[in-house]
Amino acid sequence: MTTYRVLIVDDSRLMRQVLTDMVAADGSFTVEATASNGEEAVRLALELRPDIITMDLEMPQMNGLEALRRIMAVRPTPVIMLSAVTDNGARDTIKALQYGAFDFVRKPDRAVQLDIGEVSKFLLEKLHVAAESISRGTLRMLPAVEEEAGPRPPQIADPGPPI
Repeated sequence: MTTYRVLIVDDSRLMRQVLTDMVAADGSFTVEATASNGEEAVRLALELRPDIITMDLEMPQMNGLEALRRIMAVRPTPVIMLSAVTDNGARDTIKALQYGAFDFVRKPDRAVQLDIGEVSKFLLEKLHVAAESISRGTLRMLPAVEEEAGPRPPQIADPGPPI
């Protein structure tokens, strides 16, 4: 049985430990390393070449979006983003998917009553989907979609030939 190497990225020491414990408890995965910010995540992703990465969106020094963009530009890897449920978190999650994230999982949050057991179930499910895609050779990493600089001007419909 193949064991997939996972890099866990989160600025919270407690969350890194919780995620490490839940991932390590599944025999399909081993935690290769942990990182506490985006800069460290990029460095470790390039040095260790993990099979899968879990990454928090909001971190100091370099946030998860910027780290994701840099990793995907140099070494595309399945990245499962973790985010709190906020308006900014929702927008950033959509951006992360545009930038090439494999999927996302909501972090525990009092507002939506997510507990760590539910988060564990969702995260492990997504890790297994990523691992299965890797093992079957069906994983296709698409290029990141860059954000446009500003709103597009309205398009005027062609009125057709003059009457």
